[in-house]
Formats: sequence, structure tokens, C-alpha cells
Amino acid sequence: MALTEKLKRLISLLPDKPGVYQMKDENDKIIYIGKAKNLKNRVSQYFLRPQTGKVAAMVSHVDHFDFIIVHTDKEAFILEMNLIQTHYPRYNIMMMDDSHYPYIAIRREDAFLKIARRANDRKYFYFGPFPNARDAFKIMDLLNRIYPTRKCKTLGKKPCLYFHLGQCLAPCVNEISQETYQDLYDKIKSFLDGNTQEVIKEYTEKMKKASEELRFEDAQNDKEIIDAIKRITAKQSVELSSDRTDRDVFAYSERDSYISLSVLTYRNGLLLGKKVIVVPSFEGGASQAVELMEEYYQKHDLPKEILCNIPNAAEEFLSVYPETKIVSPKEGRLLEQIDLASLNAKEGLDRHFMSARLNDDNNALLEELGKLLNIPTPYRIELFDNSHL
Repeated sequence: MALTEKLKRLISLLPDKPGVYQMKDENDKIIYIGKAKNLKNRVSQYFLRPQTGKVAAMVSHVDHFDFIIVHTDKEAFILEMNLIQTHYPRYNIMMMDDSHYPYIAIRREDAFLKIARRANDRKYFYFGPFPNARDAFKIMDLLNRIYPTRKCKTLGKKPCLYFHLGQCLAPCVNEISQETYQDLYDKIKSFLDGNTQEVIKEYTEKMKKASEELRFEDAQNDKEIIDAIKRITAKQSVELSSDRTDRDVFAYSERDSYISLSVLTYRNGLLLGKKVIVVPSFEGGASQAVELMEEYYQKHDLPKEILCNIPNAAEEFLSVYPETKIVSPKEGRLLEQIDLASLNAKEGLDRHFMSARLNDDNNALLEELGKLLNIPTPYRIELFDNSHL
């Protein structure tokens, strides 16, 4: 785009300091908020080098910008997230909701199971987080079938159906000893730690016995439980040998002005899932990858250890999150985990460009429609079926 005199003047006034910038349209509405370790370098790049896709669309609507200088990178990081949550600018491309990955939570006193979004209640043991929420619900449903856990949030005055199915101890009418609860808690925790062979053996024997006694429906139910356990444990079978450290593994990939950051979530040595973030590249890939890592932990709990080979990641990331540990392996099994994350980052870019072409075509059509109707680009179109009115 051709620089206006207003933008040239504003760019010349940018300081070589960390801060947060706000891109605004001709109506003085904030359309994008970002942070920078060096405001002059970061903001000027938008206007002094070619942009593509959503970045180009955003820049084309910038009439002027404002900025706030801060003392440190961490202050910039916190201020940026607060401003985004306040203004919800149209072109911000990071997550702006309050969603957190789910955990399976077990109450220590009575082995009550639930799905939790935060691991902040000391009364519970937490297993997770699960990047794929569906996995968490499937595992909890399976645990409730295998173990006689309490299913009701509030106790009734008589046993429910689960008691008659053998899936609940009915604490509503029975006095359950602390030893019984502790045994149940230990078994569930062991199952979540990956020790499922005893459970499979137990249900295999029950299935055979039911089949011999011609109770085929019971045998089929036992078989379904065995198959479900094997499916879940197979999905989590990518382990870091005997290493049980809670860690996240990061890698990034760049292509055609976009950057992809992949994170693999390991808890207790088991791979629970992945997350891939693809955004426009505003500057050097390594620096932006670290910023994406910082934003990721705005919504997710820090693990004991972070694994990555991103240049300068330790120095930059630890200035914001000094309470964790970053490891950069040069060989061995841990390096293989980074290679796996790198493959996922590259695959994320492949999927992004396949869908982005379709989105770009759609945006072009919407802009053309707006011109034909002499209205602003209609990003939202509502349809009504009046055939039955």
C-alpha cells in the first residue's frame, strides 16, 4: 500500500523501546493490537515490506496507530493480553476466549470424578491436560464404567440405577469406609498412569466366564470395555521411555509469510495430544515463535519442563516465565520428540494453506458483493427460510 503522510510521520516517531501498539482505522476504532520488543522495528515492518493474506487486509485498513511504551517484555506481554481481552480487535489472530484444556479430576476423599478446566483445587488429583477434550470425556466415561465411583453431584435418599448395575457403592444409603475410598482412588490413579494390564486381565476373565455361562450380552459388554481400554492406551502409547516428567515440546516452521508453532503435551510421560497454531509471520521466525509460546501459557498451565530448540528461547521465554525450565537437546530420545513436533508444525502449514485458499476466495467474493450492493463488505450474512410462513 502507498504510505500516507500521516503514517510516514507516525513511523518516524516510533521509539526503539518495548511496548504495545494499537492499529486504528479511519473511525479511530482499534482493529489490531500487538506487542513488540522494539516498537520501531516491529510496527514499521507492516508498512515497509510486502504483506499477504490477513496481514495485508489489516494493513490496508490502518489509518493511524498509537502505542504504549513499557519497561520490559513481560510488561508488554501482560498489557497486550489485557487490551485484547478489553477491545477484541477484529484482526487479532490469537485465541481471545477463556477456554482451558480439560483435566480429569479425582477427589481424594471419595474418588469422585469430574472434568475440570483448572487444576487449582487441592482436594483433587488432576490428570491432564487433554488438548483434545473428547479424549478426556471418553476416558472419564470408561472409568465410571469400570469402577464403582459416585456419579451423583448431590446424594439422594435411595440408590440410583448405577448401584444396581454395580457401578456405584451407593454412599447415599451405605456407610463407605475411608479404606474403601482410598483403594478406589489408588486404582483409578494407577489406571491413569497407564497401568491397565490388570484391568484388562480381570475383564478378559469375566468375559470368558460369561461366555461359558451363555451370558453373551454380559460377555459383549466386557469385550467393549477391553476394546475401549486398548484404544485409549494405544492413543497414549507414545511415551518418553521411563521418563515421567510433565513437559511440553515445541517446534516451529515457516513458509510464505506464515509461521506454524506445534506443541506436544506430555504428562506423566504420556503424550496426551497436540496443538498447532498458524499465524501470519511479522518478523524473524524464532522470535515470533517464542512470543507465541508466551501467549500459549496465558491460557494453559506451565509444565515442569519445556523442550525446544528455538534459538534464544530460554533467554526470552524465561524473562516472562522464570518459574519453569527449558531444555534444548542435541541428540537422543528428547531430540526425537522435537523432530515429531516439527513434523506436526509443517503439517499444520500444509493444512492452513489448503484452507486459506478457500477463505481468500470467499473474502474476495464478499468484497465484490459489497461493491455491487454499495455496502461495507458483508462478513455476516443471515438467511431465513420463509417457505412455511
